[in-house]
Amino acid sequence: MSLRTFLDAALAEPKPVGFPPELYATTKPGFSSRGMDGIIVKLNAGDRVRVTDLGQFGDVGITQLLDQPKAYQARATLAELTDFSGQP
Repeated sequence: MSLRTFLDAALAEPKPVGFPPELYATTKPGFSSRGMDGIIVKLNAGDRVRVTDLGQFGDVGITQLLDQPKAYQARATLAELTDFSGQP
């Protein structure tokens, strides 16, 4: 799974069967964000996260809970992530 494939699926109408596809990324240094409950989420550089969705402003939902249902812990920009792949 590539970042491009994930973004194409996220922007497609109607959504493809099985959306969202599995996409994982690595956090860059100094990542922190507010979670959906308003709590600050801080991740270490190099933490592996699952990308859960694409937001309306170009941000993505991410979670460290790699095997949990599709819910995000925080929002991130693509610039805050690296090493996108289909492998955790």
